[in-house]
Parts: sequence; structure tokens; C-alpha cells
Amino acid sequence: MDRIAKVLNKIEKVLKENKISNDALVTSFISVFPRYDYANGEGKCIGYNAFLSVTLTMNNINKKDCLICEVIEDLIEAGVSSVTGVTYDTSKAAETETAARKLAFANAKKKAMEYAYLSAAKVGDIRSIDETNVFYNAYESLANNSQLQSDKYDHKWNKHPDLELPAGQVTISVDAIIVWELDCANWV
Repeated sequence: MDRIAKVLNKIEKVLKENKISNDALVTSFISVFPRYDYANGEGKCIGYNAFLSVTLTMNNINKKDCLICEVIEDLIEAGVSSVTGVTYDTSKAAETETAARKLAFANAKKKAMEYAYLSAAKVGDIRSIDETNVFYNAYESLANNSQLQSDKYDHKWNKHPDLELPAGQVTISVDAIIVWELDCANWV
């Protein structure tokens, strides 16, 4: 646990140096388990292993200065044993979902009007609206980037300045089924 405390202190120093609030770092989970020596056929507890997983949230990332790359390098130098991935997310998911719903509705209405025109009818009242899927997906992560897993990658971006962390993207889409009545008064 002393080693974890020392690494956490170094992580806090890295955050401070990079002007990242300590609040951006949260403990995801901690695991402490015994270590055994099975010499002479008996299991004897010889100590404990501890594993701490933390999540760091960085906001307002500017791709040009590659702050993520620098922070990852600094964390590894501070004693972090692994970085399992970079995940992109948005703090504006609710607003983006609303915008996606508006687009889904507008697209559905446009198609309904096209079908009504093609069938010599008019679009009537809405009978039902069913939102079948709100899809939220973040693209690009350190774990899935083959460029960063290449043989020449040695966990030091400053040694390989040609390697860049790819720009992230968050996709939010809404699938909606909207049923309109068709006014078929003009049908023969």
C-alpha cells in the first residue's frame, strides 16, 4: 500500500503540473489479495498484492498540443504500470440526444410527406411515436489503435513524435418510428 500511496502522490504532482484538477481523478476500484509461497507443499502467506485502478477525466482537450499524450507519458514515468485505454466522451450527451431526436423527426416527416405525395394523399395526424434506439458510441481508443501497438511503439511519444493519438469522436444517434395517418380523400 505504501507503493500505491507513493504513485498516487506522483500522479497528483503530474496533474498539478498539467493544470488538471485532483477532482478529475477518481478511484475505479481497489483490490488487495494475499500472496502465497507454496514451498514444501504448504501455502504460506508471505505478503499482499494491491491493485488500484483510477480513472482520469480530462476536459476541453486541444488536439494541437496533445496534452493527452504528455499526461500519459508523465503518468508512466510517475510509476503507473498500465494505461488501458483512452475513451472519448461528451459532457453534452442530453443536448446532443435532443438534437438527434429533432433530426430523426424531421427526416421521418420528410419521408412521410414524400410517400403521401407519391400516393396522392396528405399527411394526417401522428398515430404513434416509438423511439427504438438511442445509440451512443465513442470511437478511437488507445487499446484499439494498431498504430500505437506497433513494434516501434515504446510508450514514449517524445521518442516517436510521428505517432499521434487519433482524434476522438462521439456519435449519438436516435432511431424513431413515427406513424402518421394518410388522408386519402383524393384516392379514386
